[in-house]
Amino acid sequence: MHLLAPAATLLVFITSVLTGPIDTATVDTATVPTTIQNLADPTPYCTRDRKPSLRFYYKLNIPHVPESHEISKICGNLWHELRRWPLCTVTPKNGCGAVGNRTLEWHFHTPLLCNPGMVRSAYWEGTYKGSFGDITHCQKFPG
Repeated sequence: MHLLAPAATLLVFITSVLTGPIDTATVDTATVPTTIQNLADPTPYCTRDRKPSLRFYYKLNIPHVPESHEISKICGNLWHELRRWPLCTVTPKNGCGAVGNRTLEWHFHTPLLCNPGMVRSAYWEGTYKGSFGDITHCQKFPG
C-alpha cells in the first residue's frame, strides 16, 4: 500500500499539468451521450462508459434539486470530494451544472483505475450525505 501512494501522487501531478483546471461552471451538452434514465424519475443516477483511450466516462444526474440549494455549490462539493481519490484524476472533457428544470448534471473522464465506488463516495459526501438520494451503482451505457 505504501508503494502506491507516491505513484498515485505522481499521476495526479502529471494529469493536472496536462489537463489544466476543471470547469465547474458549464456543462458541454454536445459531448454528453444520451441517457437511459427516465427523466420523470426523481432518483439520482450514475452511468459509466469505457472509452478506447483507457478512460471511463461518468455521468451523474440529480433531478429536481430543491430551490434552496445552489447547484454551483453542490458542483464544487462534488469536485472537492472526487479529489480525495487520487486514482480519479479528471481528464477533459468534464463539467457540472444545471440542465433542464433544476437537474444537476456532473460528467467527467477518469483513468480506468477510478472505480464506481470512489465516484459514489464522492457523490455521497458532496451531496450532504446523500440528501438528494443514494446512488447504489453506476450503470453501463447501452451498446
